[in-house]
Amino acid sequence: MRLAYCRNEELRRWFLAQECMLFRHRFKSLAPKDQTAFLEDNSLPYHCLSPAEYDKVKDSLLQVQKGQFGLEGLGTNSFYRVPFESVPDLVKSRKVYLAG
Repeated sequence: MRLAYCRNEELRRWFLAQECMLFRHRFKSLAPKDQTAFLEDNSLPYHCLSPAEYDKVKDSLLQVQKGQFGLEGLGTNSFYRVPFESVPDLVKSRKVYLAG
């Protein structure tokens, strides 16, 4: 199937977008401990916020979370510290909390 969608640049981009959406859906449907295990198994340098880090930005995260998703009280394992350069799509769609 990949070969069929790689005939031109437009089809390649479409196929890649679909694959990314499928990955996001599958990753989000995992339990938090399974998400962490996936990141560790694939040597990805992303880690959940520690309780101390979470407490420092808790109020800001909750405000953003309510505004974006209408959710409250997800917990420390729902937030990851990631390099800014690794998440341009999330920054573009304003699904991140930036702290410097």
